[in-house]
Amino acid sequence: MDQRLTFESEGIELPAKTSSPKIKPTLVLCHGYPGTNFNEETASALADLGFGIILFRYRGVLTNSGRHSLRGNERDIRSAVNAAESRGWQRHGLGLLGYSFGGFHAIRVAASDPKRVNFLVLMAPAANIGGLKAHLDSITPNGFRDFIFSGNDMLVGNPRDWLMEAKGFTNDEQPTNLAKGLRIPLLILHGGRDEVVPLGLSKLLEGAWGGPRKLVVLDTDHDFKGMGTRVATEVSAFVREQGIH
Repeated sequence: MDQRLTFESEGIELPAKTSSPKIKPTLVLCHGYPGTNFNEETASALADLGFGIILFRYRGVLTNSGRHSLRGNERDIRSAVNAAESRGWQRHGLGLLGYSFGGFHAIRVAASDPKRVNFLVLMAPAANIGGLKAHLDSITPNGFRDFIFSGNDMLVGNPRDWLMEAKGFTNDEQPTNLAKGLRIPLLILHGGRDEVVPLGLSKLLEGAWGGPRKLVVLDTDHDFKGMGTRVATEVSAFVREQGIH
């Protein structure tokens, strides 16, 4: 992945690492919160298999300008999709790969524009904020709040604002409730040793999904460290099974 591009999202310039597609579909990678796991290992493995890749960080993360927010992240993902389409990279299919909170975003973006997003790949998706909060708070008091404040050094913005925004999503806006209205193919990869996002959320999402879906439980924790090749292999097999090209 030695190509670079910069695309614009609401006047904010966002740099991206890219790889052009070689017969395979293109994936826009949507990272989790706050962005320490950037999915570079997975992106590189997918590029080696011929997938098109757009790998970027949201506004207000590290050196990116702008103010970080959940809804801002989703606007940035839509802008990345625009960037892929402007280069004709959707010709073999276009999907979103969402990791952790990036899975939350990926589902919501696909639900808002299902004609442009052909399929989803989700890694340990935070598919319901209430469910994630309940899980983290059951492990330690204020666990969800502590999780949000852990991103303070990486993000431009006040974690309290992010926390309030997260709590402001209604039940109807949660991916687990949007799932029944989506018909595009879905691949969920979840670590059997994940202690951050419970596997139960992925099972709930799979059960609610309105289209073709597959849940694969891998022998890993939430970070998926060292799993890039395995993830890429699962994705490649899934798009072949679904006839996405």
